[in-house]
Amino acid sequence: MYFKQGDLFWGMNKGFVEAATQLAISFSCQQGEKLFGLGDATEFFYIILKGNIGLNYDQKDLTHYEARHPGEVVGWSALIGQDFYTASATVETDADMLKIPTDSFLEVLNKWPDCKAILFERVAKTLGNRLLEMYPSAA
Repeated sequence: MYFKQGDLFWGMNKGFVEAATQLAISFSCQQGEKLFGLGDATEFFYIILKGNIGLNYDQKDLTHYEARHPGEVVGWSALIGQDFYTASATVETDADMLKIPTDSFLEVLNKWPDCKAILFERVAKTLGNRLLEMYPSAA
């Protein structure tokens, strides 16, 4: 399967990228569909191919972020050992997505420690950018 790697897998070991993308399940979703809810069990993380996904970090939807870049990851809680999603994700515009099973992905990731370090550095950067973008609305 081919997809735009975006920042997440860019420059990583070719074997790792191939193994990771073999796990990916491609699907389309329509505006208004829910990918996962706040507190749901973390079975997958998702990569946006096309479309916008709204992320809400509280029950009242007051803290909101819109993921909209091809290659951007949503559901990152699944990657950092959280048992439950720390946000809800709703499709804001029709979207094409990949979903990757967390357990299988982490098994693949553990075989390439250099890629693991790069990936978690990128996840940290993504989270930092989201916090900076959301900060004015949270203040």
